[in-house]
Amino acid sequence: MCTEFILPQSTGYRISGRTMDFAATFTWQLAAIPVATSLKAIDSLNPNTPAYKWQAKYGFMGIGIKLPLNLLDTKVSDAMNTEGFSAAALWLPPSIYPKKADAPQHAKLISALDICGWAVSNYSSVETLKNDLYAIQQGKTTSLGETLYFWDPLQFSEHTELNQSNEVKNLIPIHFQFHDKTGASLVLEFRDGALSITDNSDIGVMTNNPFIDWHRTNLENYLGVTNVETDNKTIIGLNVNKAGNGGGSIGLSSSALPADRFLRTTMTLNYSMLWLNQNPKPSNNAAIAHTMNVIKGIYVTREQCIDQSGNPKGDYTQWEIVRDHENQVFYLATTASLGFWQVNFSDYQLQENAKPQFVVISDAIKMPVLTASA
Repeated sequence: MCTEFILPQSTGYRISGRTMDFAATFTWQLAAIPVATSLKAIDSLNPNTPAYKWQAKYGFMGIGIKLPLNLLDTKVSDAMNTEGFSAAALWLPPSIYPKKADAPQHAKLISALDICGWAVSNYSSVETLKNDLYAIQQGKTTSLGETLYFWDPLQFSEHTELNQSNEVKNLIPIHFQFHDKTGASLVLEFRDGALSITDNSDIGVMTNNPFIDWHRTNLENYLGVTNVETDNKTIIGLNVNKAGNGGGSIGLSSSALPADRFLRTTMTLNYSMLWLNQNPKPSNNAAIAHTMNVIKGIYVTREQCIDQSGNPKGDYTQWEIVRDHENQVFYLATTASLGFWQVNFSDYQLQENAKPQFVVISDAIKMPVLTASA
């Protein structure tokens, strides 16, 4: 489970946030990857369908699962580059990836684990990425000068190192949301073996199962939900006073289900627009704090979700992040920290010829120090 969103585009703020919710306890690490770093997608072990290799056009910072060294440490599930372009991967069980056997001749492979890093190291705008995703969908050459093809190596049990990992097993069913400095949002999903591309700029919210179009349509059932307070009224002959504040949103569930988190986040952002658009407008820092508060409404605490046997290993929020797209700043918190840490991109070596830096952040209480790779 995860929730990802950006403040409404019309407000002018370029601030997004997300939670990373999982039952398995992963070793998460923060990575700082400089411009011109040589990157490579996970290999297919088949010389006829090689993995894509490239150099980063943009430096970026992101969070990913620490993987075996021979897979490199540059795989990220959430990241933003120096141009304010972000990518986020979230769990989506019904995903069905394209078959590797259907890859166009001479196509280079990009695994599901590589998509976030590939996107933030190559793109600065949602529009350019969208055009290239359609090119990939149609088997055409992208703006990067290559024919590319997405796949999931674990779906076919082809990658020995990954299959032996205790942390990453079997199919990795994920979908993606991308944002840029214009406030645009784009969703990439894999349905029935094909790419599904959705412009999500009008909502900017994504959770998990089912696919994004279902969540967007489901809003039709909640048009009566409002932030306008209920009033006292007479029922038959009894004068009844309202019980308190918040009666207009009584139709929203507080559960951690993806559909409910989507609804709560969307409605909260919708209600926020009155405050965010007031004159004078709130400061950027106030909008950042507001984004942190939106996350509180969908945060999943430990043991909030357990299985039928009482196993306490249910999904919980392992870390949360707020991204300032205009100023290239992360605000990061783990389940063990006492607040958010401010991570300024300008404090890290992201220029050409610098070395990638990594630090484990799992359950960190305070911000660790990044160190350069050997």
